[in-house]
Amino acid sequence: MNEPKKNLPYIIAGIILVLIVFVLFYIFSMPKKPSPVVSFPTPIPTPTPTLPVPTPTLEPQEEIPPEEIPSPKNFNEALSQLNTPQKLVAFLNQNFELIDEEADHSLKPEEFFKAKKGNRVDIATFASFVLFQNGHFSTILRYQYLDQNNKEKIKTLTVVREKDAPSPVFIDLENSKLKIYPGGSSPIELLEFEENRHNVKIIKYSAFNYGTTDFTKGDWLPR
Repeated sequence: MNEPKKNLPYIIAGIILVLIVFVLFYIFSMPKKPSPVVSFPTPIPTPTPTLPVPTPTLEPQEEIPPEEIPSPKNFNEALSQLNTPQKLVAFLNQNFELIDEEADHSLKPEEFFKAKKGNRVDIATFASFVLFQNGHFSTILRYQYLDQNNKEKIKTLTVVREKDAPSPVFIDLENSKLKIYPGGSSPIELLEFEENRHNVKIIKYSAFNYGTTDFTKGDWLPR
């Protein structure tokens, strides 16, 4: 009789691990709208020169012009006006003190908005929550890595896939400014990009639900 109770924590941990994998891969492989099928006569092939396929570069997106940056006066206005990653990032860069530090607990979204400053997890909690409320699929990705001195460190990113967008993007904090990068075609590609960009070795990673404030309960996946 006690055997099922003993195995219950392992069963729950297994379910959570499966959910993490599902969330990460779902955000990178959301189905696209099917294109209508149209029949055409089969054309006669003609020889054409083979052009080299350009290698995609993962460069940060440019910020929107100052006149397009929203200026919400309260949290409810922020929820409605910061309806794209570009608007959200530009608003935070212009109005908030963004601290390049990690933590295991974050401010709630409304607390962060009132404080007008916060660290990496505060930003991720706020950004993922606001963007989700506007119909985008968002999650928080944390990874643990070894730096050049072989010390273990953690980094927090916000991953978001806008409505009808072909692929996700992620939001990162660099030199006290937020930037938006293409998220690649899979979680592994994103992690490889981060390894190359920072010259580090990622050893494990985990995904957290949008708006998460407690990051001590994550289930980590090995890299």
